Amino acid sequence: MLGDRLKLVREEMMLTQNTVAQFLNVKRQTYSAYERNKSIPDAITLSKLATYFRVTTDFLLGQELENCKEELNIISESVNSYFDTSAQLNNHMNQVKMVVQGLIGLLHPIFKNEGHDSENIVRIINEGVQMAIKEYHDQYLIKK
Repeated sequence: MLGDRLKLVREEMMLTQNTVAQFLNVKRQTYSAYERNKSIPDAITLSKLATYFRVTTDFLLGQELENCKEELNIISESVNSYFDTSAQLNNHMNQVKMVVQGLIGLLHPIFKNEGHDSENIVRIINEGVQMAIKEYHDQYLIKK
């Protein structure tokens, strides 16, 4: 089963056995033995293969999708939640920018007398908002 899955994903990615063997830092014959089910890679190599082919180790080991439905649903919900939250953040950011631009328009004569440029102030505020969004994503949305 493992060999069939390895061959399937390798061929789908249009890679040669030699290319995969070079990635793993093994001889082509060693990788070929994996595909022919003559040898089984250790856990670290299996993990590297899954990462390289962008699949799960469960897939490589033959676990069917029926057994993964719950995991797929959790991943799907997480992705949807991330994009919903990102859209809400974008909406709030745009509202904040409009308010700030309005305030700067009102305060422009004061800033101008002190030598501040209103476009520079908008740029600085926008950078601050972008930094806040990135920090929010890093802390709350992206789980590694």
